[in-house]
Amino acid sequence: CSSFSTSRYTINSKTNTFMVFQPISAPHFGGCRNTQTGQITSCAVKPSHCISEQSQYVKAHEVEGGICNSPSKVSTGRCTSSIDNKVCTSDATACEIRSAFQSTNTCNIIQDTNSDDVGASTLYPHCGWDIGNRQCVLSEEDCGDDMFYPLKALIWVDPCTCDQVPTGMCHLTDVSPITTDSSFCANGPYDCPDDTYSFMTAKDLFNMREGGNAPRICNLCRKVDVVKEEAQHDRIVESGGCYSTSNILDPEFIKCALQSTDCPSSTTIFKSSVEMREMNHVPCKSDELKTGRCASSLDEIDCTGDASACYLPARFESDSSCTLHSNVNTKEPSYFGMCRGSRPAGKDWRDQRCVWQESECDPINEIWWYGRLPANDGSEWLTACTCENVEVGGCAYMKNGSVDYHCAVSENGCSDPTSYLTATEMKDMGIHCKLCQPRRDAFIPTLNPTSNGHGDILDNGGKIPGTDDEVEIYDPPKSNNNRGNNAANSSRNGSVALGLFFSFLVVSIPTVGFLMYRRRNAAKQRVGSEQTQGSNAVLPPSPVADKKKQII
Repeated sequence: CSSFSTSRYTINSKTNTFMVFQPISAPHFGGCRNTQTGQITSCAVKPSHCISEQSQYVKAHEVEGGICNSPSKVSTGRCTSSIDNKVCTSDATACEIRSAFQSTNTCNIIQDTNSDDVGASTLYPHCGWDIGNRQCVLSEEDCGDDMFYPLKALIWVDPCTCDQVPTGMCHLTDVSPITTDSSFCANGPYDCPDDTYSFMTAKDLFNMREGGNAPRICNLCRKVDVVKEEAQHDRIVESGGCYSTSNILDPEFIKCALQSTDCPSSTTIFKSSVEMREMNHVPCKSDELKTGRCASSLDEIDCTGDASACYLPARFESDSSCTLHSNVNTKEPSYFGMCRGSRPAGKDWRDQRCVWQESECDPINEIWWYGRLPANDGSEWLTACTCENVEVGGCAYMKNGSVDYHCAVSENGCSDPTSYLTATEMKDMGIHCKLCQPRRDAFIPTLNPTSNGHGDILDNGGKIPGTDDEVEIYDPPKSNNNRGNNAANSSRNGSVALGLFFSFLVVSIPTVGFLMYRRRNAAKQRVGSEQTQGSNAVLPPSPVADKKKQII
């Protein structure tokens, strides 16, 4: 059957049905290392792009610091002939006059940076078994036995851009079936670790998509890379892995994990990202890792990484649609908690930093805030704690006889938990670790509270109504499991309480209304008192202001 690829689906053209729904992944890129200095001098798609006699290709997963992770950092070339309109492309085979192809740093995988047409895209050729069934490719060698079509061969067809060019993937040879965790996108077999991985071509991976069993979708870049370019973080978290304990001498890879607590303790052992690399295994990208969601109706955020980011931590549950980056179905970002300056300690409540969990906060000068939606009224008073903004700590380890550090979310991500340093301690040494790289489409959250529970809180002075441990929504202490137990008990007793509720509803309404009036009036007096005592002080937003800003 014939088919074509979109950014997110494979569509069967005979039945016109969607075959696969998956997020798009993109490969990291290799580099050209100067054999005399040992430094990476440029990024490259393939070994043949390292043309200097003193240049040696370095596999993508061996390039340190993420300097070649962004497609905008990878130079390509130009068809310099006027017949080819001097367009940027990846390989001489795409040009009508192949001998006129020249490598240049004015072209990268995404665009021509030296064009009068600002932002003109780098273009890629096609191949296919006939003109009506084509696929975008990097070069002629990717076509195999299919017909190759250079850029000028199909002038009536829109040319390919990098987000339409599928790539292959490397996968662990001894893991079957192939999973997302046991594979990563790659441009060729030259980027697979020797011995432990096998390479699947773009065509074979595309055929798996038609069958509905592909572990991932790989394109040369993502649409968001084309739309905008964002500065990349120097260091981000990489996963460790869970390995079977059945054979200690040759442990079998099970799945990627950020922490040892993510592995079933009775049947698996945890290997840190450093230990995985020592085994010639490639860690997973952190933003692709599956995580969980806050299931309580009192939580306005959906996906997150740690239970402490939920208003009711006991209601955190695993969810395969959630990654550390976003919900793959709705595209809604995953949100995390933050440390904020403590007013009782004399700190500015507007000083805020996104973190993985409460233990990252200074217990004296900072207060933990669970995950919330950011302010959307232009004031920017509340940071969007998405994964690219989350500060994380790191683990110390020995590398070539000296101490080095790798990023981790907690001590449970370290080979030696005692070696863990918090995000603040890492920053004091000049090392800045983040949870993921910035890459994000625009997302517009709901303009209203996401549950009836939010309305209950707003109308109750910012507190959960009917609980023994009512807590103010600003400057709050840690959400504890007692709230979760109360919520669970309320749910279990709901059917019994329903009948009683209706029986005394008529009596309770006037009483509740009077009590709410007194409580709100008292709250106004407290706020007025604070403003009188410090007329120049800037206070945290009140529950009413929070409502306007979409915060609980």
